[in-house]
Amino acid sequence: MKHRNRYSWSRFLSSPIAIIILAILLIFMLRGVWGVYGKSSAAADRLAQAQASLDALKAHESDLERQVSYLSTDQGVESEIRSKFRAALPGESVAVIIDGTPTSTDNVPVVVPAKSWWMKLLSVFGL
Repeated sequence: MKHRNRYSWSRFLSSPIAIIILAILLIFMLRGVWGVYGKSSAAADRLAQAQASLDALKAHESDLERQVSYLSTDQGVESEIRSKFRAALPGESVAVIIDGTPTSTDNVPVVVPAKSWWMKLLSVFGL
């Protein structure tokens, strides 16, 4: 009886219907595996982007900490005030140096303001 049962399973598995059913199951399983692979690949890409963003933020944080530590000293505060507001201590003066060559006034065109219609009318009568 065991032998007969094994023979019927073997015969069923080699039938075209069983092969079609197994092929369909294999296709569904491959689709699932491919979907998981795609999600894994996308997650790895997002992880790399997040790691790059984290590295940039850490560099920015260290730069801000350096600036805060500089501004917490009297010299840093004084330097910032002098650079931002062109301030000077009593007895000092601020000189503003502008790069470039000095321009002469010979080549500057003279702009004559246009007369209004009222002024033109009065100039007709000599006023």
